Amino acid sequence: MFQLIENGKSAEIFAADGEESWVYLAAEDLQKDLCRLSGKERPKPLAYGVPKANSIFIGTVSNPQAAEAARGAEQPTGKEGYAITVQENMIYILGTDDFGTMWGIYTFCEEILNIPPCYLFDGVLPDVRQNLAVPAQIISGRPKSFGFRGFFLNDEDLLTEWMENGGIRDIDYPFYGQVIHPQAMEMVAETALRLKMNLIIPSSFVDICNPAEETLVAICARRGLYVSQHHIEPMGVSYFTFQNYLKARGEKCEISFISNRKKMFEIWRHYAQKWAKYPRVIWQLGLRGKADRPVWHADRLVGSTPKERGSLISDAIHAQYELVKDVLGTENFYSTATLWMEGADLFNQGFLTIPQKTTIIFSDIGYNQLWSDDFWRVKREKGRSYGVYYHVQFWNWGPHLTEGTQPEKMRYCLETALQSACGDYAILNISNIREFTMSAFGFSKMAWDISSATDTVLQYCTQLYGGAAETVCTFYRRYFNAFAEGSGELLRWYCDRNNFNYHEYGPLPFHNLSLNDGFLRRFAQDLMTGDEHFHDPGMEKLFEAASIGFNEVYADVKKESGVSGAAKAHLISSLELHSYVMHCLYDYAKNVKLGTDSARRQNKQEARVFLTQAAKNLEDILTKRACAETGVFLNWYRGDKKMNILQMKQDVLTYLKTI
Repeated sequence: MFQLIENGKSAEIFAADGEESWVYLAAEDLQKDLCRLSGKERPKPLAYGVPKANSIFIGTVSNPQAAEAARGAEQPTGKEGYAITVQENMIYILGTDDFGTMWGIYTFCEEILNIPPCYLFDGVLPDVRQNLAVPAQIISGRPKSFGFRGFFLNDEDLLTEWMENGGIRDIDYPFYGQVIHPQAMEMVAETALRLKMNLIIPSSFVDICNPAEETLVAICARRGLYVSQHHIEPMGVSYFTFQNYLKARGEKCEISFISNRKKMFEIWRHYAQKWAKYPRVIWQLGLRGKADRPVWHADRLVGSTPKERGSLISDAIHAQYELVKDVLGTENFYSTATLWMEGADLFNQGFLTIPQKTTIIFSDIGYNQLWSDDFWRVKREKGRSYGVYYHVQFWNWGPHLTEGTQPEKMRYCLETALQSACGDYAILNISNIREFTMSAFGFSKMAWDISSATDTVLQYCTQLYGGAAETVCTFYRRYFNAFAEGSGELLRWYCDRNNFNYHEYGPLPFHNLSLNDGFLRRFAQDLMTGDEHFHDPGMEKLFEAASIGFNEVYADVKKESGVSGAAKAHLISSLELHSYVMHCLYDYAKNVKLGTDSARRQNKQEARVFLTQAAKNLEDILTKRACAETGVFLNWYRGDKKMNILQMKQDVLTYLKTI
């Protein structure tokens, strides 16, 4: 047995000289974990060099100084591999490379110290231990499913405004006026690493020429993560970035790869040189329009046929690839082309060509979190790399403020991705993270080794809720089963309307289209504004049944007595709150449907009753969610501008005045 903590004093940690700086930061995370677990206020300084007896030694075996000091330990194998050796008087944490060493550190934190990897957002830590002895053992591992595994902070309205003074973003857009605070970004980066993610897209928009936005990239790069760009900002340049570039130079011109090709190359090169100073970049290639729209929506010169559009985008992608090669002075770099919306459609039709060394990324349909038609139809080329982009958050018809993707569905998608030669890359749209830690945990386990990730919900609940894990796990299953399911016709209508490749799935062991919080908001708003919207027959009955189901889950979670302390606080702010929010949103959508139907029949009194209740449903959410705005998460919902529950309530009251 190795005495890790004795009478409140923890073992000393030594890190080999010559390691990457981010390995030392990971070692400091372990030091802080030990400090918290032993009840100390301040961690000891990290020691370096040859370890003393009865200590923890950390190093990478490709580092000669580490290899020499760890001769008697189990050796890690494979890319990103790690090995933890616990002996009677020594603990060795070794990696084949810097990632492997970090994964060994964080595995030790999770499996030996019982520190949940999402604790920064979940708030749950183990009790203080005055003494902790660890039996002799070897723990080793390496990623066996996906190569690149990452998070994409997209539609991150809550993270953006949670902490003030993160900096200003100059953008002609209703959201993201403030930049994520560096402290919040540090939390995100550490959480990604604890989940063994090696890649991150740190925000929806990153203008690296804005110091506040570059800070987000710098924080992630400092922790050793690969950094990449949103598919709407290839080469790190969005439509808005181009506007800012011109504005800063007092220039005016049309943003067009057709009419101003030279200017486009100028800005791409300028931004490529800025990004190139970071050691690990995955370059996003493509040609998009303003915000998340096709280029022809912003450039009137783009041709009208798929062939013309595909040819133009292909030209831009190949030019970008050559430009990056020129800036870096090598072809040894990673790049991706994300087949999203029009990209998927054009590639599916054979009109889009992509450089051979660029990884092709297939996407799910965000509405239902299942692969679009191109994923199934496009033939994989031998020697080319492929990956996937998956949503557990999708604005504005999918989940945003609540968990909404069944874990079985995520598993099905990742399994089929691996079976379809897409194991080079997997990135998860995770939005504000805090609402989706259960999904983040599940994704990370499946992306690491899907064969061993047998029941990630139970794993997650066991870490947080201990003896009540089975009960809470059952609550989660009931929660996901409570969602109303939309029809295939409804999904096809959405896909046809928004450039998504609809795919006809047969019977599935989970919902094809769960009607999530974003859907309910958009559905009700379209009814009040008179916008076109496809209706499944008897929508209000579907909503009522779902509302009842969520209310039953909420009531049972609320009275659960087997959870206490920080775990109880987390249960309240996650599953209990999410169940209540969905209960209220289904009632809201039902009442708006009944109210607008009554208004069309000129039954104004009845309409007012239903719509007044709809406004109350939203007020109930605003009142209830205060339970999640305590401690470090004070003002968490200050940035609620996507769902915008307060504005939803005001929209109902405004509509009421017209009746």
